[in-house]
Order: sequence, then C-alpha cells, then structure tokens
Amino acid sequence: MKIALFFDDLKNDVAQVLNSNSASLPFKYSLPSGIEDVCFIDLRSPTRGSNNVEQNIYQYIFNEGGVDNLNNNVYLYAPRKDYSLNWKTINHINLTQRNPTCIEVRNGVASLRIQRRYEGYSVFVSAIVNALNIHMRFLSSQG
Repeated sequence: MKIALFFDDLKNDVAQVLNSNSASLPFKYSLPSGIEDVCFIDLRSPTRGSNNVEQNIYQYIFNEGGVDNLNNNVYLYAPRKDYSLNWKTINHINLTQRNPTCIEVRNGVASLRIQRRYEGYSVFVSAIVNALNIHMRFLSSQG
C-alpha cells in the first residue's frame, strides 16, 4: 500500500511542479522498511554525473533487476526484500545531467527536491540531505 501511494504522490507532485512557472519544492515520502534508495534512472542511456553507489545500483537494476520495460524511470531499490525492485514510469523527469539520481531512504523516509527550470517541460530531482550525510555515504561506497 505504501509503495502504490508513493508512486501516486510522486506523480502528483511532479505534475504540481510542472504546472508552476518555476518551482523548487521539497517533498518527503514514507516508504516500507528495507527500501534503501529511490532511483530515477534512464536504462536506455549510460550513466553520467553519478557517484559509485548510484552506478552500482544502475548496474544491479540493469543486469539483475528483471526489468521488462526500459521506459520505466523510477525504481525502488530494496535488495534484501521480496519486493526488491518496484518500478514505474513518471513522465517529465529529466535525467540528461545526472543518470541515475538515487535518493537514499533514511528511517523509512525519502526526502527529495523536485525542481522545474525554464528550459522545457520537465523536472529535475535531487536529494535533500546535509553535506555530512553525502560525504559519509560516498566514503562508505569507496570500500
């Protein structure tokens, strides 16, 4: 139920931002335990601008995710759960600058920013985390 609600809320929030002239709004989504990341991915394009964690998730989804539709662009990454991958297509998400963009889920919450810029009818998605969390996650991915 939480997963379906997440996808519905995300779709509505993207539409809300798209219908504004220029907006950058924060959103928080509650997700079931076990989901580690919400990833916005174009599997038809190579990775670009992403960190090691995001590149590893991209490879996992592409190679082992059982993806049946390359047009899907939002993936819930939960490798230790039965619902290890749930995916949907949410239109108008721009991944030309960063592919994939993964948002870490902390304590069952994904915090992200949806931003519409003036250049076209699409939105960009980014994480809302403090610099320390980004740095610590990057260091842990270096192994």
